Amino acid sequence: MATPGKIHDVVVTGPSGVLGPATISELLTAGFNVTAVTRDPERARPLLPSDIRIVKGDYSSVETLTPALSKTDKPFDAMVCLLDRQQTEAQMVVTAATVAAGIPHIIPSCFGLGERHLNDFRHFPPISAKRKVLDDIRNKADQGIITHTTIHAGAILDWALDRGIFVNLEPGQPTRLLDGGNVPTSATLTKDIAKAIAAALLKKQETVNKTLQINTAVITSQQLLSYARQAVPDREFPTINMDTAQAEKGAWDMYEAGQRDVTVDMRFLARANTLAARMDPIDNELLGIRMMSEDEIKDEILSRINKRSP
Repeated sequence: MATPGKIHDVVVTGPSGVLGPATISELLTAGFNVTAVTRDPERARPLLPSDIRIVKGDYSSVETLTPALSKTDKPFDAMVCLLDRQQTEAQMVVTAATVAAGIPHIIPSCFGLGERHLNDFRHFPPISAKRKVLDDIRNKADQGIITHTTIHAGAILDWALDRGIFVNLEPGQPTRLLDGGNVPTSATLTKDIAKAIAAALLKKQETVNKTLQINTAVITSQQLLSYARQAVPDREFPTINMDTAQAEKGAWDMYEAGQRDVTVDMRFLARANTLAARMDPIDNELLGIRMMSEDEIKDEILSRINKRSP
């Protein structure tokens, strides 16, 4: 049966993804012993701090992954799963292997959604897949098999800005506005998601078996466009509008025709993110996360404009 003991040794799966390097750095800063499990240690090594142990892991089954999650002296105290949202089956394997290895606590990979997404849009295929992972963990927690802390952080702000989501800062490239671009959206910097993960482990007694929501900014595309236009008043920032109701209809048509890819997922998520974009309530204070100032958000825009200037 899972117990709420103090956490010292942490194992991280998916360490070379978007959140991996920042999260591992924060865990080390917080004083945890960290082991990273990855399919490709050679690829992961240059991305990660030199003072952590990296282990090769096979995510294809519980039997193949469990040895990588097992220690000879005692089990790890906690698992942090950072596999991306498209790796649903691998995440299910991680949960089962975590239990098999005797690891009592898990932080699952569900950072880019909010609880409203998971409840109101659980019938959307990409969200249904994520709900499957969380339902499995929560059912195990209800049975006393494992404990969890789930952290929702909305959009990963810096990652999204680097990819032209919310506002496209590439010269001449249009910004896609979801239903006009005025929907307030919760977003969090990568470094703040990493801080929240470390804080949740440090405060396990206060966060055990809880679902927490954080954001460091509440933004709209139109707001970010206005900052970009203020920064470069002589540049055109074209826009195109996406009707998310029509996007959802098209997504269902493609899905029912057998299409299974990121194009379909993004149409579903565009609709969900418009109707459930702002998270509430927010647990920033518990996890030591502060909101960005307007000037800090503007700096995120300006720094990316400067990088793209000829």
